[in-house]
Amino acid sequence: MKSIIFLWLMVFLVTGVFCQGDVSFGVQAGGGILVYELKYGLDEYKWKTTNTDTILEFGAFVTSTYARLTVSYAMSLGGFEELRTVDDGDETVTTTGYPEDYTMSILNVELLGKYPIKLGSVVIWPAAGILYSMVLRLNLGNGGEDEDLTNYTLNDLYLSFGCGADFTMTGNFFVTANALFSFNLTPNRLLDEDLEIIFTPSGYTIRGYIGLGYRL
Repeated sequence: MKSIIFLWLMVFLVTGVFCQGDVSFGVQAGGGILVYELKYGLDEYKWKTTNTDTILEFGAFVTSTYARLTVSYAMSLGGFEELRTVDDGDETVTTTGYPEDYTMSILNVELLGKYPIKLGSVVIWPAAGILYSMVLRLNLGNGGEDEDLTNYTLNDLYLSFGCGADFTMTGNFFVTANALFSFNLTPNRLLDEDLEIIFTPSGYTIRGYIGLGYRL
């Protein structure tokens, strides 16, 4: 369902906005953090884990005056920090772990609406839009074997906010940079049928990029 919604949004923007001229394209690289929090409560017992994953990302973009479409491949830089907090009603214990053999790769497709502000040879553009993130491969550190993704719904829609800037160079080339914050709109609640506990997740990403573009 999430992929269908995003596909319609992408078709609408591509046909309605990118056909208006002033189109440019390019490549970019960057990274950031992916934070995922999972918590539950049972009587006086409360449990929460916060996973912080460092991400490296490479992609390509097409942009017009008021819109930007980016497709990129992201991967984990070899592991994440797991911060676990347990409160049993008497005391709160916090531990930190770094699971071994953890890897993850993601396909990101992001559609942004932007408002350009021209300052000489520099164009600053505040932006907001939707990020569709699809996990391609996941290894949680269980002996080096890939996790079976059939029982997971890991593809999510994020609401993105940020700002970028384009710096004109020689001819039609320009250097572009942007920073984005994205909040997960579709975290999937997990039910433990044996314990009758619902695990409530949430998450967000903070990313930054630099790239090179060409105006048509």
